[in-house]
Amino acid sequence: IAGERQLQLSTIQGHFARFVGQGMYKASDFLPKWKIEELKDYFESTGDRSAATAKEILGDSYSYGDIRIMLAELEKEHFFENLMQDDED
Repeated sequence: IAGERQLQLSTIQGHFARFVGQGMYKASDFLPKWKIEELKDYFESTGDRSAATAKEILGDSYSYGDIRIMLAELEKEHFFENLMQDDED
């Protein structure tokens, strides 16, 4: 279907990220465990929500789609808010 409609991979991954953010899927439905762990470690250590900065630092092993999918799950779980609370304690 994607080929017939000439959709780009980034467009499809953007839809996946939205579905993850809505709780319809989990990041693990689209990403391997090692990417989930490394992305979560990155966001935990930096607290930065910028996909562009993450892509720049993490390099070509991760697509913007991978990063956005993981960000959607972390935001759905209030990861960053909890991270900030932990820093305040």
